[in-house]
Amino acid sequence: MHWDGLWCPCCGYRLRSKPRNIKYKDKLRETEFKTGVIVKVFKNWKECTEFQFKAVLVELLKPTVQGMGALWTIRRLVDYQKNSVCKTEKRIINIVRKDKVLV
Repeated sequence: MHWDGLWCPCCGYRLRSKPRNIKYKDKLRETEFKTGVIVKVFKNWKECTEFQFKAVLVELLKPTVQGMGALWTIRRLVDYQKNSVCKTEKRIINIVRKDKVLV
């Protein structure tokens, strides 16, 4: 179940926003991206191959997609440098292999 609120819709219990387990805390630290970060976008996002273009992260739509990436709205860096309110598109960004994704 995916719920954006702070409180459970059925029982009213306050929901946790960050993991308790150290293993998942470390994973979260490695995979945190913030809006405004410049990333490389690849055709094959799971393997970080077939580079397409650089982009600016605009808004996180889904934190995990198929266990490896995150769905973001992005702006192409070339367009963003010309006009900061250019059109956006949805892309899956690999968050597991951070060292290969971030510029």
